[in-house]
Amino acid sequence: MVIAVFGGIGAGKSMVLSILEEEFSMRVCRTDELAKSLYQPGTEVYRGLLALFGREIMEPETGALDRRRMAKQMFSDPALTEQVSRLVHPVVWGAVSERIADARESAYDLAVETALPTEEFLRCCDHRIFVSARRDLRLERLLRDRGYSRAEAEARLHAEEAERFLSFADIIIENSRTKEETINEIYQYFERLQRERELHRDGTDTYSGGCRRHDEGD
Repeated sequence: MVIAVFGGIGAGKSMVLSILEEEFSMRVCRTDELAKSLYQPGTEVYRGLLALFGREIMEPETGALDRRRMAKQMFSDPALTEQVSRLVHPVVWGAVSERIADARESAYDLAVETALPTEEFLRCCDHRIFVSARRDLRLERLLRDRGYSRAEAEARLHAEEAERFLSFADIIIENSRTKEETINEIYQYFERLQRERELHRDGTDTYSGGCRRHDEGD
């Protein structure tokens, strides 16, 4: 089973992904971390980004890319953002596709988190979880956890596009509450999937039944 976890910035997708990993024994794929690995010096993406931004985005001591500086330039330049998307997204989604193919071939459950879903990606997943939270809470998280200025945080919230894929979601997790409430909501979701599986014993449902909370049966 492959589950997409998507939603806007600051909604708490990482927490939901951690719950799926820790409570339901799913393997996880964080597309942001995957992208970071592709930005390493010597990679095709690294060379392409240097060509777009110039060597001033390099950290002088390590040669690593200053992603914060890149993000600032992109938010003020839509054409540059489009160029970066054309360079980075095919490589990232190619790597994600390999992870999904491996999960299906090896028959393990995988959750993939992203703030920038594509229709093709969402359609290739078995189930889709949209993570939502109040806007004021998301703004607070961006200011507290990521060190953005208020202007930067507001700009990122304004620019996001995840909600236009909301119609693909099988469930919307409201992540403005406690972690335990979120765990319970996800647990109820898996119970629903199990019931649906039992109603479709002809194999049309893709839920494998392999995800259980760690405390079940212990």
